[in-house]
Amino acid sequence: MGCGENNLATILTRDFDLSLQQKDNINRMGFWSGDTWAWELEWRRSLFVLEEELKEELMTMLSHISLRRLEDDSWLG
Repeated sequence: MGCGENNLATILTRDFDLSLQQKDNINRMGFWSGDTWAWELEWRRSLFVLEEELKEELMTMLSHISLRRLEDDSWLG
């Protein structure tokens, strides 16, 4: 998943390192609630205060990404 010309693993390295979902497709990282995607991120351990702040930054970035319910995941290159 990317944000502009960068991928999120590069932008938020610490969050990515703590994620249990590094190799998951998007469909394993949340669920549909009606027509709205709800992210359900999983971490190796409880996040420290700084990491919670980074998670909020990540969630803000993800909120700007539009997912479509009936389309397969794909990578943009």
